[in-house]
Amino acid sequence: MDTKELINLWGYANLRRWLREDLDEVGIPERSKQFLVEVGLPKNEDWTLKFDLPPPGFVQLANNPTWWQIGWDDPVPICLDEVSGGAVIADASDGALPMFVNSSVEQFGMCLGLYERYRRATRDVAEDARLTAVARLESEVQRVDPEAVTSNANYWPLIIEQLNDGLL
Repeated sequence: MDTKELINLWGYANLRRWLREDLDEVGIPERSKQFLVEVGLPKNEDWTLKFDLPPPGFVQLANNPTWWQIGWDDPVPICLDEVSGGAVIADASDGALPMFVNSSVEQFGMCLGLYERYRRATRDVAEDARLTAVARLESEVQRVDPEAVTSNANYWPLIIEQLNDGLL
């Protein structure tokens, strides 16, 4: 899946984009900034992920000044980590360890697109077809970002587990 496919999947009007000048302070790679400006992240979806922080669209975390929150997964902040070159982290504010999501915001966007494509394809299918689609999603996520699936404590392996169990 490339950026054009992502834009087509979500629809141009359903992507939350950032202004280039608002990203000047954020210490992430230029390609990540370009992705946020040109492609962005999905908005108005019927899931727990939200990228609708008020302008400029991100907040530097007080308890970790190298993390910039760009959204939420329900109550959990989704952040870009400057130290790791823009990796996406889920910050468990309740004292739990942070959860690695993706190596970059571009890979995060691609994985979100793959997940949405899975969701659309499995709305009304038999159990065996759904489980085949889960296996395909896991393989695609691994192809996009191998590091995202290196630990069962990471975000995407937990999502895959919940999909296999029929919880999502």
